[in-house]
Amino acid sequence: MKKLNIEQREENKEKGGDVQVYRHRSNSFGEKHKFKFSNLQAFKVPRGWDKLLVSIVSVETGKTIAKSSKTVVHGGTCQWTDSISESIWVSQGVTSKELEECLYKIVVSMGSSRSGLLGDVVLNLSDYVHSRDSALLSLPLERVASSSTNLAGTGYPDVPVNRDRSFSASDSHHSSDSDLPAAEETIDELRDEVKMWGRHSQNLNLDLEILKENSLKSKHQANHDVELFAAFSKRDSFKQELEQLKLSLEESMTKQTVNGSAKIEEIIRLKEELGDELKFLRESNANLSLQLKKTQESNIELIAILQELEETVEKQGMEITNLSEQAQANDSVSRSNGRLLLDLEAEWASKLSMKEEIKKLEEKLSVVLQTQVLKY
Repeated sequence: MKKLNIEQREENKEKGGDVQVYRHRSNSFGEKHKFKFSNLQAFKVPRGWDKLLVSIVSVETGKTIAKSSKTVVHGGTCQWTDSISESIWVSQGVTSKELEECLYKIVVSMGSSRSGLLGDVVLNLSDYVHSRDSALLSLPLERVASSSTNLAGTGYPDVPVNRDRSFSASDSHHSSDSDLPAAEETIDELRDEVKMWGRHSQNLNLDLEILKENSLKSKHQANHDVELFAAFSKRDSFKQELEQLKLSLEESMTKQTVNGSAKIEEIIRLKEELGDELKFLRESNANLSLQLKKTQESNIELIAILQELEETVEKQGMEITNLSEQAQANDSVSRSNGRLLLDLEAEWASKLSMKEEIKKLEEKLSVVLQTQVLKY
């Protein structure tokens, strides 16, 4: 009967750098989980077992899927420093969705022949798929000849979890009846090992492809995130510009309304001023027309006066001429008429002064007419 002792513990990040598990999907019902077994140890190994190795064998197919390196036994204890990692398919019920049994044997042997088998332990890996913490297992090895031998180890399934497993088994004798069967068994084991490494290589290639796909997806996602961030930034900038345009439009409309009202008031004021100025100009024109009419009438009167004065001057000139002729003819009479001549000369001088005054009046009248013409 197997003895199981599970100790839960937190994951050791320093030793668990390669403990991550990759889950693989397929078209069938189930999942592929990556298990990692490390810190394997065998205790109470009997004498005669110099070097041992650990193999992972499928109970269903009987094929060896993974092996460890051979390790020397010291003082009845054999400890493997390397770890075993393998992706193992765990089936799932179609209707019940429960995990089916996934039986694998942990085989401890010399690795050269069937007679070199120290013992094995059968594990149902489905029991450890959903575990989140490492577990220390101590199980006795079956197919033993005498005393019990313990094997300890650690495994990691599906998620970044450590599973420490230990197993126990007793010794058996390593013997060979003949070299030929041993050679055939060695060849079979080597073939199984080649197949196992081939499957391991396929699994690694599959993991590599999945990692590449995930890397590409991550890059695409990063690019999409950058584009999305840029789009959000543009959207925010457009929103800000739109808000600024709205504010500018509102301010412009407000200014136009205020300016429009001010312009209307200014136009009304200018219209009133123009009306007043037009009224003043009309009144001024009427006054100027009246003054012009009066001035024209005055000019007509002055012209008549001037004509009369000219006629008077001409008459006086004729009279003076006649008087001069009479004075020459009556030279003898001039002495007697000296006073009359003096009177005539005085009268002539007054007439000359009157003529000069008429000229001055004509000049003043001309100046007045020119001034009035310039005003109009």
